[in-house]
Amino acid sequence: MLAKPRISRGVVVVRTIDGKLFGLDSQNGARLWVYERSRTPLLTLRGTSTPVIKHDQIIAGFDNGQLALLELHTGKVLWEAPVAVPRGSTELERMVDIDADPLLVDDTIYVTSYQGRTVAIDLLQGKLLWEKPLSSYAGLGVDFDYLYVSDTKSHIWALDRSTGEKWWKQEKLEARNVTAPVNIGNYVVVGDLEGYLHWMRRKDGQFVARYRMGKASIFVPPLVVDDILVAYDSQGEIVALRPR
Repeated sequence: MLAKPRISRGVVVVRTIDGKLFGLDSQNGARLWVYERSRTPLLTLRGTSTPVIKHDQIIAGFDNGQLALLELHTGKVLWEAPVAVPRGSTELERMVDIDADPLLVDDTIYVTSYQGRTVAIDLLQGKLLWEKPLSSYAGLGVDFDYLYVSDTKSHIWALDRSTGEKWWKQEKLEARNVTAPVNIGNYVVVGDLEGYLHWMRRKDGQFVARYRMGKASIFVPPLVVDDILVAYDSQGEIVALRPR
C-alpha cells in the first residue's frame, strides 16, 4: 500500500497497489466492502493516488486510467469515467496510471493521468467538463483562478479552471523531477530533485526566487499552513518559509 488511508464517518478507505479499494470499519477493522473493476495492468508506475472523500462519497483513480465515484458506507458505484485509454502495442506504451491525487473544488473534480489527459469532471453526474492532452504523475495544484500541473517533462502549466485554456507554461525546470505545484499567496512553488524550492508568480509563471534546502531531493509537495510554506526533503530536513 502506497497511498495514505482516508477516514470519515466511521469508515477507513484504503487503496492498495493491486487496484482494489477497501472500506473498513474504523472501530474493529472489519471489511465493509471492496471495489475492484478490472485487473491491474502488468506494468505501472510506482505510485498510487490517494482517494478523496466528500460527505458520503469517495473519488478514486486507478492504474487503468479510470476514475470512480462510490458511496462511502456501501461501496456502491455511482459512476465511472475514463480519464485515459490505453493505446499502443507494448505494455510501456499502454501505461495510463492515475498516480496524482484528484482535486475536488466545489462540485468539480480535477484529475490527471500518465500518458493521458488532464480533465475536469462534474462530481454529480460524472460528465466531462473539459480535457487537455497533458500527461502527469507528479500532481496538481489549484487556486481560485488556475489549475496548476507539473507534467512528465517537469514543465509547469497554469490552466483556466473553468475551461482548461492555457494561461502560461514554464519550461525552464525540464528534467528536474519537480513536485506538484503549490499555491501560496501570489506565488506558485515546486520542489525538485536537487533540493531546490522554485517560486514563480502565479499570474505569468516567471521566477521570483529560489531556495535550496540542501542536496537531498524534494519528492513531496510543500504544505501551506497559515500562509507559511512548509517543505521537507528525503533526508528529513524541514523548513518553514514565509513569502515577503
